[in-house]
Order: sequence, then C-alpha cells, then structure tokens
Amino acid sequence: MQLKKEWQIPKIKNYINVHFIKGQNNKIKDLEEESEIISDYLSLKYYNKDKANPFLFKNILSPFRNLTSYKKIDRKRKINDTGCKITAIDCGQGESFLIENKGEYALIDFGKDKGNIARYLKTYVKKPIKFAILTHLHDDHMGDFVDIVKNFNINQIFLLNSRNEKPPKQKEFIKYQNYEEIRCDKINFITTQDILNGLSFNVGNVEFKFLSPIEISDKENDNSLVLLATYQNKNFIFLGDVGFATERKISKFCEKNNIDLSKTVVVKVAHHCSKYSSSETFLNEFADNFYSIISCAKENIYGHPDKKTLERLKKHGPVYCTYEEGNITLTIKKEKGISVNTERESYNLPRIRKSLNRKSSSQESNKIHRETNNIGEIDLDNFIAI
Repeated sequence: MQLKKEWQIPKIKNYINVHFIKGQNNKIKDLEEESEIISDYLSLKYYNKDKANPFLFKNILSPFRNLTSYKKIDRKRKINDTGCKITAIDCGQGESFLIENKGEYALIDFGKDKGNIARYLKTYVKKPIKFAILTHLHDDHMGDFVDIVKNFNINQIFLLNSRNEKPPKQKEFIKYQNYEEIRCDKINFITTQDILNGLSFNVGNVEFKFLSPIEISDKENDNSLVLLATYQNKNFIFLGDVGFATERKISKFCEKNNIDLSKTVVVKVAHHCSKYSSSETFLNEFADNFYSIISCAKENIYGHPDKKTLERLKKHGPVYCTYEEGNITLTIKKEKGISVNTERESYNLPRIRKSLNRKSSSQESNKIHRETNNIGEIDLDNFIAI
C-alpha cells in the first residue's frame, strides 16, 4: 500500500547535517547512535505540531497522543539490615578497618602495604565510603592515605586538629603527605572540644562516638582518635595506638558520660598489642568474653604482639591476628550471634562459646571462661558470647 505523499517521511540525504544539529562529530560512530540522532531530528526539528491537535504532527501521528502528563515519583530503594560487618584488612605492620551496614561504609585508618588495602576496597566496596577516619599521623596508619583518598569516592574524612584553634596551615600539610592533592572540603578537622561535646556519626544503623583524645598529648600515639561503635545493643571499640595513661582517661570519660563499656564484644587491640597497652584494669571494663583483633606483621621489628599482653587478652576470649589469619571479618547479626570469617577458614561460633580446635597458634589457648551447670536456663539475650 502506497502512503499518501503528505504521510511519507522525507529522506535525509546528508547525514552530516544531522550530526551538526546534534553537536556530534562528522564521523558516524555506530548505527544505533545514528538512528537515535535521526529520530530526534525528524521528530523535533523537521516536523511542526498541528495547532488544532498538539499530539498530531503535520506528517506523522505521535504514538503518545493518548498519554497524559504525570509527575515522576522518586522512589528510594529500601535496603534491609542484614547485619554489621567489621573487617580487619591485612596490611602488614599497619591498620585499616572497614565497617559496613545497610550498604554504607566507614573506613578507619589507611595502613601502608603497597596497594593491598586499595585492592580490597576495589573488590568489595561498590559504593562511596560515607566516612573515613585517620586516627593519628603515623606512617603505619596513614601510609596509603593520599592514594586511597585520590582513587576512591569518600564523602567525609575526620582528622584530629592538634592545634585546637584553626585548621593546619599550608606549610604544616607535609604531615599529611602531599595533602594539597586532596580536596580540602572533604576533611573535617575536629578538636578535643568536639569530642567533649559528644561528636558522633552514623553508618547505617551503627552509631559511632568519639571517646578520645579529650586533651592534646605530646605523644602522637595518645592523640589517636578512639571510636566506640554501637549496633544491636553491642559495642565494638577501636583504640588506635593509645597507651595505659589514655586508657584510664577513656574509662573516666565513659563513666562521666554514662557510656557503658561492659557491652563491648569486639576490641580492636591498641597499638598492635604492644606491652604499653591493654592493661588488665582496662580490659575488665569490657564484656566478660570479647573478641580481640590484632593487626600487625609477622616477625616485625617492634616485637608485636607482646607475649604478656597477648596472655592478658586470651583470658577474656578469642584473639585473632592478621599476620596469621589474613583478612578477618566479624559479622554481628540480631539474634544470630557473631560469625567469624578469615582468609584461612570460616568459623561460625555457636550461641554458647566452646573451645576452638584450630591450627592457628593465636587460638590454641582460647577457652570458654563462663561455665554453667544448666544450659537451658541461660538468658541468651544477655549472654555476651553470642
């Protein structure tokens, strides 16, 4: 059937003119793009609407003539809470921890391992990191700081402003290793007064509070930003490289501000488990049984982990070391206890903790320290081991 002349679509002999209209290069890239450009040209440029009928063009009938306008509804995808994951990224003699909940991420410290942290983040983190925290300015915590900030999308970064007045001057940026390459508007320089005022932030359903420092120290380790994270009425604490003196200050600060450390079930051990941290008095502040995570290199020159400190930690529960286990991930789920997954093997701990028969030397002496005569009468909701 031959269409009437007025219904026939005229042929466009010169495609180059179409590309000029669209602002494209003269070279035709592919048929799909070319078809799209021609379609736009025919519908929007060549044809004019009929004044009598806005849906009827002079030479072609619009397929949308029966549609009415509507307001677009912006629907956000609901993300379920499947648990909180805490991953100690194996970065040798350094530290880097990734926390995930409801599709949001927090990164604590940047290690120094020639790209292992970056490779891990590239593999497992598919969204922007909501918050990143640099605990203090030592190379084993900030060695890959610039590379990671430049190559990954991070919304906000927290650093301690040890000057306590104004952000560091440009000449002081050398402490941050080529800081001028990083966007300044990403970085929040927090002060000790901010911490005293209760500075906090949320990642999913996990609330983070800053516990230290509340005063500037001459020792950079004691200026470490200490964070307490709370999820499902359970706490996990990240202690940076603080020593005995700062541990006492943290205890007093928590007591004064009604912060319950006895709910702490996961402890990022301070200062790579050195002999100058993790006093028995401080460890007794936490739950009866808790998980200890140590990040350090095997046979390092600092003698980490210290044997006596390690013995103190093992009295309170399982101890995991990155130099033996590789990447370590703890998953906390509501009413399902805590599961531990390492590069070596996965361990799903039962509701009532039992001794683990493992090859790792760091776990040989892990034993249950809470004994019960009647298992059926245990209050599982209040039993910290789950």
